[in-house]
Amino acid sequence: MPAILTTLLFATQLRAQTPTNNAGGAQLDFEKRLNGTIKSMTSGADTENAEFNLRIAAINASAPLDPRHLDSADVAANVARVVDFTTYLKRARHASDSLAQSFDDSMYVLSEERPADVKVLGAAEIEESFKLERAAFNTFLDAMNKVYSDVLDVLLFLQHSPYTIVKEKLTFETRTDMKEYQMLTKAVDKDSKALSTANQNLQKANTNANALTRKRQSDGTP
Repeated sequence: MPAILTTLLFATQLRAQTPTNNAGGAQLDFEKRLNGTIKSMTSGADTENAEFNLRIAAINASAPLDPRHLDSADVAANVARVVDFTTYLKRARHASDSLAQSFDDSMYVLSEERPADVKVLGAAEIEESFKLERAAFNTFLDAMNKVYSDVLDVLLFLQHSPYTIVKEKLTFETRTDMKEYQMLTKAVDKDSKALSTANQNLQKANTNANALTRKRQSDGTP
């Protein structure tokens, strides 16, 4: 029986910078606007992460393919749970794209309106950090949606194929059903490996994004 990975998101820690003490009017105004953009993005990401972690904890707790949860009532309940979870993942993916577009638009406006005598203040590093994390997070969401779409296929199959469970192993009435079940669970296993890779890449992206933030700070940018 395939094991669904417990995958939790580690958020990139991009935070607003402190305005310089000797900032002039134009400089201070730009810093405040940049901080506002960063705060809006990080607030959206924090909300996103909080909901994601609650959702993944709940779906992991339901263990939809655990043989202990495969009687007819549990299967029916988990079909509903997995449908709800994959719907959420699609919504989260759309929200991620919207957050990225909003951030890009805000940074573009800041770039266009920045007075020539005002320092960039590490804005390029902020953008690069955000894009690194966002690209990896979107790939991660897509991979997780694929896994749970596979899980849903298994559950729907079980709803229409007679089977018994002996010592936590499923036995089907026909060889054809057994082969179909094995094929469906192999798909879960295969895509779970891709999800594991996507999760590792997300954590690497977060590490690299945070390194950019630390570099910006060590270079003297507030």
